[in-house]
Amino acid sequence: MTPRPSPGRRPTMRDVAREAEVSTALVSIVFRGAPGASDETRERVLEVAHRIGYVRDERARLLRARRSMDIGVCFETQQAFHHQLLDVLYSALEPTDHSIVLSAVSPSRGERAALHGLVAYRCGAIITLGSSLPAQDLHETASGTPLVVATRGMGTDFDWVASDDEQGLVLAVEHLVELGHREIVFATAAGAAGADERGRGFATAVEATGVSSALREGGSTEESGAELALAFLESGALPSAIIAFNDRSALGMLDVFVRHGIRVPEDVSVVGYDDSEIASRSYVQLTTIAQDTQTIGSSAAEIAVSRIAEGGVGPPSASGAPSAHGPSSTRSRASDNGGDAPGVRSSAVTGRRVPTSLVVRETTGPPRSARRAG
Repeated sequence: MTPRPSPGRRPTMRDVAREAEVSTALVSIVFRGAPGASDETRERVLEVAHRIGYVRDERARLLRARRSMDIGVCFETQQAFHHQLLDVLYSALEPTDHSIVLSAVSPSRGERAALHGLVAYRCGAIITLGSSLPAQDLHETASGTPLVVATRGMGTDFDWVASDDEQGLVLAVEHLVELGHREIVFATAAGAAGADERGRGFATAVEATGVSSALREGGSTEESGAELALAFLESGALPSAIIAFNDRSALGMLDVFVRHGIRVPEDVSVVGYDDSEIASRSYVQLTTIAQDTQTIGSSAAEIAVSRIAEGGVGPPSASGAPSAHGPSSTRSRASDNGGDAPGVRSSAVTGRRVPTSLVVRETTGPPRSARRAG
């Protein structure tokens, strides 16, 4: 004898399935009026539902449907560049039926917890900005939810949109070499999104130009940049030029140099990365590598919307990547595909690489040796 629902408890779809001796999936098919159930099965399921008092919860159904249209965004509260991307995502999704659900990574909340929150909310797709998790961890955390990784190339593991970070470091090195620098340090941020690509770009550029180079850990925050600048001053071996991992790290360096009477760019040139809002302020005027936030954000939104439209299961359609030219700047370098953002596609993912550009301001100039010779 099949057990009946306990008195006082509202019957569920599982109770109907148990009583009718069918699967819950088949009960769902019957109540949705979808094909896949015989007339006899439909009649039996409906009879059981009526007999035990099961009523479909339309509010829950509508809530699930609404949530499937939501796009979750995982971002870092302390990264100004992520705030710029959020603004682009809101603009890109405003004309659509999709809402944004935010989940923050903070000093007290890791990326896994932030992603778990979006999965629990039943978002139709998730865009994660600057993820540092290994691909396997992302697969496990996403739990089958379509995931778009922005600002980090993911090969064939996930859909992704990222800047051409190798190109960005080549631009920075070439700019400094043209100014006359022959001693250049790249202050990387090990493990951060884009760090490997930027490191490869730096190695390629210094090898091609033959300059003296060094790779140092400079982190991605003002504090870590300041620590490296202090280390240079304490060692008495200040290079003629430093390329920071991002604008935040560069700002930390500039603060230390100003406080210790080191003139920028007369004594040392500094290049940032991101072209964040603060880089262009009158009291900063940081030379930097600009990422095309408009193209990165709009492309990530486009891919997420397409994954939801496809039902959120299986591989995305292998659509061609749109043209994505770098923003206006003093100098830009074409990508390997004629300046467009090339699409890296397989049967499983869509990947888009977006060109970067150099923005020259006031923190770079000829090195000390060239000034003396002049």
